[in-house]
Amino acid sequence: MNVLQIPRDTFMPSYTSSSTAKFNSIYACGDSSVSPIQRVVNAVQENFGIPVDSYVTTNCYDIVSIVDLIGGIPITLDEQMMYEGDKIIPAGDNVLTGEQAEWFVRYRRTFKGEGDISRMKHQRRFLAAAMTKMLNIVEDEGQAKFSFIISRKKLTLLPSMATS
Repeated sequence: MNVLQIPRDTFMPSYTSSSTAKFNSIYACGDSSVSPIQRVVNAVQENFGIPVDSYVTTNCYDIVSIVDLIGGIPITLDEQMMYEGDKIIPAGDNVLTGEQAEWFVRYRRTFKGEGDISRMKHQRRFLAAAMTKMLNIVEDEGQAKFSFIISRKKLTLLPSMATS
């Protein structure tokens, strides 16, 4: 599996009806004759030349239940992360709960001038840790256990439609 991250502020005027014309608006705004996810797939394929064979759609709220289903995600933080007020993840070794995982992937406060690019790096760290955790489940408990976990969340890998 390959994961592609495109900065949310990437200018994509041909694919969205949003006044900002940002990439992050393609799913919600655009050609209503095409499904929201297919608008995104088309934009990626046509602008970056990257074929999208299949995809899984999820949202931040799904992260909470998926992470809780697999027993948390181990991650090490160099410094404390304060998402909001009392939503704190301490520095050091942690096993993120689902709720903490959502804070982690949405966090954007102290990225020292890199803004969204740094947040994307942070999200890649999380995805790498999550993939390692899932591979460990398969290795330690077997493919059947992993399939059972995924089926409980009802995630479906969907084929991409050809661009018209």
